[in-house]
Amino acid sequence: IVMLTGRGDESVAVQAMKSGVHDYLAKDRLTGEALRRAVQSAIEKAALLHKIEEQHQELQRLAVTDGLTGLHNQRSFVERLDEEIRRSQRYEIPLSLGVVDLDHFKAINDRFGHLVGDQVLQAAAEVLKRLRKTDFAARSGGDEFTILLTNTDLDGAKIVAERLCESIAAHVAAALPGQMNP
Repeated sequence: IVMLTGRGDESVAVQAMKSGVHDYLAKDRLTGEALRRAVQSAIEKAALLHKIEEQHQELQRLAVTDGLTGLHNQRSFVERLDEEIRRSQRYEIPLSLGVVDLDHFKAINDRFGHLVGDQVLQAAAEVLKRLRKTDFAARSGGDEFTILLTNTDLDGAKIVAERLCESIAAHVAAALPGQMNP
């Protein structure tokens, strides 16, 4: 925003800038060059503000995301857990919490190295990303993941857990090179 005014008053200029105006030009001192510079400056400021906003959003995403798996991190999980517990209590709906711990993960890391271990974690995370949109999965650390199953009672959670175990085992096995058997 470039403000053109007939009043060359500093107090008006200060108020305009506080209101979000990028530049302020008095009509009696207006030249083509001054207008060009003001418009160019406003465009550059708007581009910088847009870039700052994009970087802010990326920082917010990184603050709640596990870098390896793309799942939420433990901090994000704890915040969501608090919200879901309150919602569950308020509306008297079931809420289940699950912990997924990958069997023999240390042996895979020791035998095949951390790059293969990372592939195993990523494969498990891909399965967890397929939970319902209302559910929530996070990497707790190492080879452990936590899941919140909203509006899910114990019987439902058992069914989900069994399916997850089967699906994760199959997905991890498919992600590993042929000679590797988890």
